[in-house]
Amino acid sequence: MCALPDSTLSADITEWQMISATLVGLQSVPGVVILYGSIVKKKWAVNSAFMALYAFVVVVICWVGWGYKMSFGHRLLPFWGKAGAALGQDFLIR
Repeated sequence: MCALPDSTLSADITEWQMISATLVGLQSVPGVVILYGSIVKKKWAVNSAFMALYAFVVVVICWVGWGYKMSFGHRLLPFWGKAGAALGQDFLIR
């Protein structure tokens, strides 16, 4: 176990965590596509693979357009944010 410096939220550590989380997320896409493609009959494998891929695309679009501001925007409750579009001019200027 390595000892962390006094400032545990340094830029290097945060950057590495974000890169690692992105790589893990990118690994899950082909894994789920292969899993769902192998469960069904051979003639439906491509359709199942694309449905899993479309589901990931929809989640990313929802996260960018709405979920990011809900997570990191203004607080509504201690654990919940105010939902709203994250791609508006007001949000981008701040």
